[in-house]
Order: sequence, then C-alpha cells, then structure tokens
Amino acid sequence: MLTKEQILFVVIVCSLSDVGAFTFGKLLGKHKAKFSAKISPNKTVEGYVGGILCTAIAIPICPLLGLEYNPQLIVFLAICGVTAEIGDLLGSATKRQLDIKDSGDGIRNVPVFNVIEYPLRGHGGYLDRLDSISLNLLLFALINVPKY
Repeated sequence: MLTKEQILFVVIVCSLSDVGAFTFGKLLGKHKAKFSAKISPNKTVEGYVGGILCTAIAIPICPLLGLEYNPQLIVFLAICGVTAEIGDLLGSATKRQLDIKDSGDGIRNVPVFNVIEYPLRGHGGYLDRLDSISLNLLLFALINVPKY
C-alpha cells in the first residue's frame, strides 16, 4: 500500500514531467514527434525530452517526503518521464476515440472548475494530468519504493 507521501511524490514527479514537456515543447519544439502524430499531432521531440529530463528535479524533494534514495527510486525516476508520456498518449487516444477535445469539456461552465482546471490555457489541467499519474502510481507500486 502506498503512503500519502509516496502518492504525493508521484503527483509531483508527473507534474514536473507534464510541465517540462509543455515548456520545452513550446519554447524549443521544432521537430514534430512522428510516432505520436496520429494521437497527438502537436507533440514535439523536444517536449518529450524536456518532460523526461524534468523528472530529475524531484530528487531533492525525496528527503522532504521521507523517501530514501535507493535503487528502486532511481529506477522509478529514470522511467517515470517515459511512462508519464505514455499515460498522456493513452489519455489522448481515449479522448480522440470519444471525440472529446479536452477532458474538462463537461465541467468547463462550472465556475470553480474554470479556476482550478484551466489556469493556463492550452496546458490541459488536473484531469489531463491524471493520465500520467494513474500509470505512474501503478509503476511506483510495482517497483515498491520503500519508505524509511
């Protein structure tokens, strides 16, 4: 069973990956990612690389959450950026199949969700973030990063 600190850590790492992918893609994105073009045509190679690299920013957060540096944690961080992108693509593929543009379309007119879900237009929101978080929570539990 995962602790609340471990779940928070996964949420932070996935958020760093998502924000890194968005930022690198917007600022440096020149090369469209051909392997995901049918699912998510605006993704760039630079965005993917930025998302993967930004997971390393979570390393100093580990002691604050009571997580020790160990081989399992390093393995998780090494592949978390990749699985976050896979989760994001799975979410995008599902939305494409259902002909939904944004996962928050059904709640956009509710004022509180407008503030929470869309603080930065074009960057999804917490519902879109769940794509990568859910896959990485499973990965984290499988790797079983212990708490000291």
